Parts: sequence; structure tokens; C-alpha cells
Amino acid sequence: MSNKKDTKQDKKSINLWPYGILSVILLGVVLITISIRISLKHPAPDNKPFFLKHDESDESINDFLANTKELQEHFNFYMQANSTNTPVTQDEVYKPYSPYLRPPHRDSKPNGIFETLVTKARNTIDILIIPIDGDPSKLSITAYIQKIGGAPVQEIFIYNPSDSAYTSSKPLDKSGWMLIGDLMQTQIPNPSQKTSGKAADKRGANNAKGVNDTRGTNDAKGVNDVSSANVEQVTFSTPAFEIENEGRWIISLQITYEGKKSILEKEFYSMDAHFHHILR
Repeated sequence: MSNKKDTKQDKKSINLWPYGILSVILLGVVLITISIRISLKHPAPDNKPFFLKHDESDESINDFLANTKELQEHFNFYMQANSTNTPVTQDEVYKPYSPYLRPPHRDSKPNGIFETLVTKARNTIDILIIPIDGDPSKLSITAYIQKIGGAPVQEIFIYNPSDSAYTSSKPLDKSGWMLIGDLMQTQIPNPSQKTSGKAADKRGANNAKGVNDTRGTNDAKGVNDVSSANVEQVTFSTPAFEIENEGRWIISLQITYEGKKSILEKEFYSMDAHFHHILR
């Protein structure tokens, strides 16, 4: 009888805590293994803000920042969308910035002042450049676009005015950057660049009095025309392009000046033409 009682007592005294702890540990290992496998199959894409791999960006970041600072000492840049028929606004909020200084974002409509693109319609990005002591003719600018958040964009469409056709521009790699094209100098209305009537009348009066226009003589001596030497501002525009997705976008400018490459960018928000018209 005593042996049977001892056996029953031994069964009741079995401690299950070690088994519970071991089960939790094993479950944790299984979950970690699953998460690692998922992350390996679906790695977070590198958005390549400097168009270089992560390690290459780390190695070159100081050069990029130095080049950008030097570029901004020679020029002031202002960046807007669809300003073909109106002057680009000279406001601090329209200044592009280095990708290194990119503000945090979420995939939602921003508050306050923001630049908009129109979906399923032709867009252009216009850059107002005001020289400080630089020569705009030495600038070479290429524009790229990247979607932020949401489903990855497969392509945008570049408009060719010569044949009124569209060309597909697809992501260069997994970063999602798509080429818009090289910027060309454009003529956007700018009252400050117009010659005043008084100045023209005065020049005509001087010529009538026998006072010669010395611009040709000065050019022959190597002195440039003031109107071309002291350029007040110039405007560059991208080729027209069409996008289909609403949401946030980054427009990036690869700028080469005197052999040095810099990158400036700005965030835009795309919306349907109807809402865009209401906001405007």
C-alpha cells in the first residue's frame, strides 16, 4: 500500500515549469528563424539617394556635401512644378536640398505649402537659377524621379514633342529611380529681365546725338556685354512627363558644375487634375 501511495505522490509532485520555459524558448527560436527567412526573401530596398550603393555613399558622402555646399555658394536654386507660363517663385520653401538633409516623411498628404504633380497629365519640373558668381552655361542638369511608399511604380512616360509620342521610362534598378531627362534652358516670363522703356529711349537718344553705342567696341576689346555677363537669372525645365500614381515623389537633380557632381532634390505630391485645379 505504501508503495502505491509513494507513486501517486511522485506523479503529483512533477514540476511542469521547466517544460513551459523550454517551450517558450523553442517558440522564440522558430519565430526568429521565420522572420530571418522572410527578411532575406524580401529585403528592404536601398533607395540610393546619391545613386550609389550604401557603402559607396558612405565613402563619398563628404565629397558630395562639399560639392553641394560649393555649388550653392555659386547659385541659388528654386524648384517648382508646371511653372511654364508663370515665373518660378523665389521662396525658401521652394529651394531643393541635399539628400543628406531629406526630411522624414510618411505616405500621406502633407500640410501647408507643397508642390503638386498632376496624374495622367503632362508635367514639367522647372528650376529657377540665380547666379551669385557662377556661370549657368557651365551647368549640366539631369532629373530623376522616385516614388515614396505604396506599391512600386513600374514606369513613367516621357513626352516627345517632335512626334507627340510617349516613351516609357522604367526604374534603373531596385531603388526605383526613373530617368526624366536632361534639363534645357527655357524662356519663362520674368519682368526683371525686360529692358525698360526709359533705358531704350535713352539709348536711342544718345545715338541720335551722335553718342556711339560702345558695346561692339567693348566686345572687340574682350569686354562682354553686361546683359550677358551679369545674368540675373535663368530657368531650366525637364522634358514633359506623365505619371499615373497619386502620392509622394522625390525629384532628384544630378548637377555637374566645373567637373564636380552634386545632387539636390525636392519632394512633390501627385494628385488628380480635378483636386489640383481646386487647390490652385
